[in-house]
Amino acid sequence: QRLRESGLRLKPSKCSFFQSEVQYLGYIISRKGVSTDPKKTQKVSSWPLPTTKREVQQFLGFAGYYRRFVRDFASIARPLHRLTEHTSPFVWTNDCQIAFEELRHRLCSAPILAFPDFSREFILDTDASDVGIGAVLSQVDEEGHERVIAYGSRALTKPERRYCVTRRELLAVVQFTRQYRPYLMGRKFILRTDHGSLTWLRNFRDPEGQIARWLERLEELDFDIVHRRGKAHTNADALSRLPCQQCGRESHVTPTDAVVSATAILQSVPNAIGDSIRDVQLADPILGPLLRGKEMGEKPNSTQLGNPSPSSRRLLQLWEQLVVADKVLCRQFESRQGHTSNLQVVVPSKLRKEVLAELHEGAAGGHFGVDKTLARLKERFYWPGHFNDVKDWCSNCGSCASRKAPSPKSRKAPLTSIVAGYPMQLVAMDVVGPFPESPSGNKYVLVAADYFTRWVEAYPIPNQEATTVARKLVDEFFCRFSPPERLHSDQGRNFESAVIAETCKLLGINKSRTTPYHPQSDGLVERFNRTLLDMLSKSVGDYPSQWEHHIRRLCLAYNTSVNPTTGHTPFFLMFGRQVRMPVDIMYGTPGVSSAPVPKYVAELRDSLTSAYQQVRTTTAAKLKRQKEFYDRKVHGQPFDKGDLVWLNSPAVPKGKPKKLHCPWTGPFKVVRRLSEAVYRIQHTRNRRKRR
Repeated sequence: QRLRESGLRLKPSKCSFFQSEVQYLGYIISRKGVSTDPKKTQKVSSWPLPTTKREVQQFLGFAGYYRRFVRDFASIARPLHRLTEHTSPFVWTNDCQIAFEELRHRLCSAPILAFPDFSREFILDTDASDVGIGAVLSQVDEEGHERVIAYGSRALTKPERRYCVTRRELLAVVQFTRQYRPYLMGRKFILRTDHGSLTWLRNFRDPEGQIARWLERLEELDFDIVHRRGKAHTNADALSRLPCQQCGRESHVTPTDAVVSATAILQSVPNAIGDSIRDVQLADPILGPLLRGKEMGEKPNSTQLGNPSPSSRRLLQLWEQLVVADKVLCRQFESRQGHTSNLQVVVPSKLRKEVLAELHEGAAGGHFGVDKTLARLKERFYWPGHFNDVKDWCSNCGSCASRKAPSPKSRKAPLTSIVAGYPMQLVAMDVVGPFPESPSGNKYVLVAADYFTRWVEAYPIPNQEATTVARKLVDEFFCRFSPPERLHSDQGRNFESAVIAETCKLLGINKSRTTPYHPQSDGLVERFNRTLLDMLSKSVGDYPSQWEHHIRRLCLAYNTSVNPTTGHTPFFLMFGRQVRMPVDIMYGTPGVSSAPVPKYVAELRDSLTSAYQQVRTTTAAKLKRQKEFYDRKVHGQPFDKGDLVWLNSPAVPKGKPKKLHCPWTGPFKVVRRLSEAVYRIQHTRNRRKRR
């Protein structure tokens, strides 16, 4: 009767009456709520692994239809969305595999979403991360249970990822109050967040720009803000209260957010001092006349440079080396050997502190010493007296002064160096930890290093099990850099297991190991472990559980610093080009003329061949010098065959007090001298050991 009165007609074949549940547009609607159609989602469990961008798009298109059932859909699918970008090659990584399996699992076990009851109060939970924002719309039912009505999420754009934490959290509020406007408009609701700074929304004084527009949108809504701790909110817990550089308020910031990207730091410099590096050079009393003189082809005299100073006299002496590239005053610099030549931007005095801060302690700085910081500066910048400035800056760094300790005492045995002749000939590995458990559940770091290029990779892992180590090595290191000829490690059970042995056998890798209790046999990795701990301790500050967020940046800092043994950066020796640093984005690099592909390949081959030969020569000279210096304090005659010796065993047996442990065992007979420091010894019970 109602249909007749409304003038509507129904087709009986398309109608179903007196049903307990109804299938509608891929959903199942029942009195319990809305759920996914099992006939649709069961296809997900058998969905084949995508092999092309098109197949990834098809999977995301299907999964996205049910995204309201999947919490944090955008963050989970982030690696898959990256694959669909036009500028990204199709490389199926471990992160893509995890995202694919997680989405399949979430879709096959999707919850039943409740119907909205407009007579009850709505609850909106919002949260933001580094890559996306998310929300949960829910209500409390008659039985006092909180029922989810919908999940919402989306990825952040590139400009939005540069927002401070408070601004990202506010963006999540604005985004999802607009998305769920039909539920929230005209009625009071509760806005819950784990970000305490959002409680000042109602008291924000003199808002401007974007924040003013956002607050204006929120004014038409009636809500109460409730702050919940991170654990209660089941989202990323806010661990710090740092002054926000963008909105001027205190905010709960994770250490990852507190480390502002180097690009953002450098972009903020010109806003404070001028429009460009050229403008600052022109405003400098010394560089301004030099830049104008170079453009006009006339050399200025000392009186035109203001008060005579050592800096002005030095720059006049370098007049022939000064050039103008991209309208910026630069210096044509050649290495002492004459192998390399590059342009250095002449930095005005107003910018020198910012440059030193970025190179030494920036996001890719690493808090290295004078030599590495100076080498990194010489690749890009110049000003008179830069050596003393770098030395003073490193000496006055508070983080470095609070961490550095005296070097360990010299050993008695002569130094025996490990030499590699080309990349991936010898790779060493080790596990560092345990660290405080990270939010991802990782406690250890697997370190792998190439002995020729000095390239180092560090991977957070949850445990030291052999399967975990083998999977990480194959997926992350071997698949990216190719299997090495020889893999070197200590005698840890995880490295000496059958899993590692079988992996090396399948990939044609020779496996070697150190002697027990002698980490010096794997010196490259052990020395990097010490450097990594130094850098981590300076980076994590008061938040040690967030160490995992800094690993990648610290490895970048290490791999882009000149190694004193090879004379090159590990990045150049591994990839054949210099890295593009954040300071290059700010100050620019003089343009390099393009070349056809065949010519570029030939030049790259010649450059690497020359560099590798130079590395072999330089490394041999450095190792010889290191051995001569190290062996000055060597004392004691080497053992001969047949000598009886005691063996030091620092490991304390389980259940035995350390103070009552006898560290020396034996006596052993020397069977053979294998090298200056390694011997084959035999116990009185005919047990032979290599020590």
